[in-house]
Amino acid sequence: MKKTISLLLVAVVSAATLQAQTKTFTRDYTYQQKTDELSAEDYFTKGENAYGNRLYELAIEYFKKAIAIEPEYANAYNDMGNAYSDLKNYNEAIVCYKKAIAIDPEYVRAYTNMGNAYLNLKNYNEAIDWYKKAIAIDPEYTNAYNGMGNVYDDLKNHNEAIDWYKKAIAIDPKYAYAYNNMGLAYSDLKNYKEAIDCYKKAIAIDPEYTNAYYNMGLAYSYLKNYNEAIDWYKKAIAIDPEYAFAYGNMGTASYYLKNYKGAIDWYKKAIAIDPEDVRAYTNMGNAYSDLKNYKEAIVCYKKAIAIDPEYAYAYNGMGNAYSDLKNYNEAIVCYKKAIAIDPEDAYAYNNMGNAYYYLGNYSEQRNCYKKAARLGHTNAQEWLRKNGYSW
Repeated sequence: MKKTISLLLVAVVSAATLQAQTKTFTRDYTYQQKTDELSAEDYFTKGENAYGNRLYELAIEYFKKAIAIEPEYANAYNDMGNAYSDLKNYNEAIVCYKKAIAIDPEYVRAYTNMGNAYLNLKNYNEAIDWYKKAIAIDPEYTNAYNGMGNVYDDLKNHNEAIDWYKKAIAIDPKYAYAYNNMGLAYSDLKNYKEAIDCYKKAIAIDPEYTNAYYNMGLAYSYLKNYNEAIDWYKKAIAIDPEYAFAYGNMGTASYYLKNYKGAIDWYKKAIAIDPEDVRAYTNMGNAYSDLKNYKEAIVCYKKAIAIDPEYAYAYNGMGNAYSDLKNYNEAIVCYKKAIAIDPEDAYAYNNMGNAYYYLGNYSEQRNCYKKAARLGHTNAQEWLRKNGYSW
């Protein structure tokens, strides 16, 4: 039976640090000369320190105090917007950026951060407008070009995205983020060798760039060079021992090398860092299934579903485990739940057909195979063709 192992999310670079890993935009901060104790600048500096320690709510409180003393403090509004962005409160971030721009209409960073916020809200037209405004103010502002590339990458226009990343790099050949994001665009085009070249350039510029190491691991995984992938994931973890996705994908690479026990160990480490990692639980269930420990696999799948009741892969995997335990009726229940979530899940239809076969319900078996075949499942197509059925 087909077991789906999912690679975890790729690491991209963004104004708000996203688990994607989404796309990371650099921020430049302007500091005014410190004068009196408990001045606006004092609170601003406290806010920056809190922000640097990822204490975003505390940072917001300090920025508010700075603004209360100095209502025209554009930098405080901008950086408060950044803190809201990292809390994923993008609408409130936009309010802050607009206030910064109202105070300083030439504040290019605020325009770019506004584009980032709209990008995170998937309001791509607004994001493009704000990035273009930033470029109009400063044609050499690389972050805006990077943001434009991120928009087009999200829109699946990867070639256009690459053109924007190249523009950023033409202005600043040491722009590691643009190289990383260009690598992701090439990866989406399945040009993994070109992607690897981009990641290597990013790492040459910034040897501590964990996302580039991680994305290099993903590229080698897509090339099925799992041992090389593991080496790159380990390098990412050496820099950031709390990088849960790297542990999870190291588990996936180990799984494909048929090192199921090793895979389980890596998934456990990922879960220890991020107890809500639904993919790690699901993939760990797959590894237990391949070790024929189906009961433990079901425990893992149930944990994944408890975290995300809409995660179809976990239902499909649990159905496979019940099938392997010859509990075909329970397996069918699981496959039906997977299909209810994702009606295009060809594997769930095919696996449900297998379960009906073992129950001797050949009519339902054929119906399931036909649905799987229409969705492109080649095994189902081959069986139907061999037995004289159309789909």
